[in-house]
Amino acid sequence: DMDCGALLLANAAAERMFQISADALRGQNPGDRFFASAEARKEFWRRVRRDGRVLSVPLQLRRHDGEPFEALMSAEITEEAGERHALAAVVDVSAQARAHAAQRASEERFAKAFQSSPIGMTITRLTDGTYLEANAANERTLGYARAEIVGRTTVELDIWASAQERAQFASQVEREGRVMGYEARLRNRWGQQVEVRMYAELIELGGERCVLSSTLNVSEQKRDEELILEAARGVSAETGEAFFRRLVEHLARATGAERAYVGELLEGGRRMRTVARYADGTHGASVEYDLRGSPCEQVLARGELLVWERDVAAAFKQRDGLAEAGIQSYMGVPLVGVDGKPAGLMNVLSTHPLPRSARLEAVFRIFAARAEAELARLQREREIIALNASLEQRVRERTAELEAANRELEAFSYSVSHDLRAPLNGVDGLTQLLETRHAQALGAEALEYLRRTRSGVQRMRQIIENLLALSSVARSAVKPQPVDLSSMARSVAGELQRSRPERRVHWQIADGLTAYADPGLTHIVLTNLLGNAWKYSGKREEARVAFERAGSAGGAGGAGSPGGAGGRVEFVVRDNGVGFDMAYAEHLFQPFRRLHGQGEFEGTGVGLAIVRRVVERHGGSVRGEGCVGAGAAFHFSLPAAREGADPPAP
Repeated sequence: DMDCGALLLANAAAERMFQISADALRGQNPGDRFFASAEARKEFWRRVRRDGRVLSVPLQLRRHDGEPFEALMSAEITEEAGERHALAAVVDVSAQARAHAAQRASEERFAKAFQSSPIGMTITRLTDGTYLEANAANERTLGYARAEIVGRTTVELDIWASAQERAQFASQVEREGRVMGYEARLRNRWGQQVEVRMYAELIELGGERCVLSSTLNVSEQKRDEELILEAARGVSAETGEAFFRRLVEHLARATGAERAYVGELLEGGRRMRTVARYADGTHGASVEYDLRGSPCEQVLARGELLVWERDVAAAFKQRDGLAEAGIQSYMGVPLVGVDGKPAGLMNVLSTHPLPRSARLEAVFRIFAARAEAELARLQREREIIALNASLEQRVRERTAELEAANRELEAFSYSVSHDLRAPLNGVDGLTQLLETRHAQALGAEALEYLRRTRSGVQRMRQIIENLLALSSVARSAVKPQPVDLSSMARSVAGELQRSRPERRVHWQIADGLTAYADPGLTHIVLTNLLGNAWKYSGKREEARVAFERAGSAGGAGGAGSPGGAGGRVEFVVRDNGVGFDMAYAEHLFQPFRRLHGQGEFEGTGVGLAIVRRVVERHGGSVRGEGCVGAGAAFHFSLPAAREGADPPAP
């Protein structure tokens, strides 16, 4: 009733909405009860009286129990028998309001995650590559500030090498909905090509299909990986002078310096003769010079890597040659000889500043470690050549040993593990902080990216640790004594069984197996061989692993007494696992060469290389036999236990 405001009639839907029956209110004015605001009520009915009809006015109303809810209210004045009535319709839109609020909150969270992400992120239109949005981190990736790219296309900015390459990327995103780890070369703000790894997702904004991209600049990572691999392979296949010529050339390129030198010390460190000299793109002849008053003298006096980032000529004015050549910066490190004393020096000089960084120092130490190893090899070779001609056979054997050792020298491993651990831990720590502090903002997909990143970091850390283990085996002293191999093998088997007690493995370890060897190194051999047998037989319901003396399969092992060639005894570890193709047997003991994929069996491919190194350091040998699907057997020999010796160590 428009005159008194009394409720005349309400339908069932209104009763459910306001949670009260129409009979309870009929004849009463319910206005103040159902409107959350008296002002809003007065304004609504004022408009109804003025206009005669209002449609979908947003209001906040109240239910009978006082709970507020969002609604759209319409009303129209009608006349019947001379009386003016208002017909009102109310639509409860609280659910839609909550949905809109949730959407706004989600958009705010996405915006915060997008803008605060340490990874360069952009949103581009799929059809033409127009940048719609970019975060601050994107500037660190390609050098463009947000204002410089938003509204412009990737082709216009010449970011892709060609429109075709951009079209190929967009086609894959459109076809698959997302791309993971897409590697490409993009141009930065200064026209330089940079290696990037891209992760992209097809999304829809305002009815348009767009691409949400995360772009990582991996140029330095690629360069570092190549440098590490190059150092691991010995920089090149050459040795001696040819090796050092290649090394200084690569060193100059890796550090960005114009000059690189490797030299040997003379006269107790007062003078140096260059073994290899590279300057301004050209290899030079060997020269000899006095070190007094030079940066090299300071490096040798301190016994560590030293860097003068700029103004080195001013710091050493007595060395006129530095100023005359326009040298501004210097980096050098002593090379230690076989006797543990400085035997040489490696350095670079540049006509421009050389900013000190963890990456630069890590690369420099890797090359220094390899140069140090080759310099030590040369020193040993000279000692051998200097021996009496009557010792020619011994010289050949010693040279062969040196060449074999040189192929697998891991003198650089300590430098790699030490210098790359810190940045690797930094990446792990930052991603963990991002995951723990911003998990809700990032969402499931970003968290999955973080999980994969941390998984890659963990695998890289495991590779570094294995490199260090291989180097440690090569460097540690061998301290032989009687060893109870049977007891040691049972201990290793027990640890493996406890790691997965549900596995059914039949262990057959012979009694009385002994050898005269270093207990710690021998434990490494058994841990790797028995561990491999355990791992590669993991798909068998009834796995069998045996450790016995060679030639005693199926029977008692027998004591490891003398009887092998040269007082050695041969042992064998057998399993009924997946086996391997004998055509690839030569690769078994090479570091990082694996016959099974990472998806089939975990591992880094270093274990058997360590086994061979330990066995060979004991004067023995190791070989593998196998058949695909029928298991494998690994034979190795160790010095036999001596009669009358002390009881063997377990």
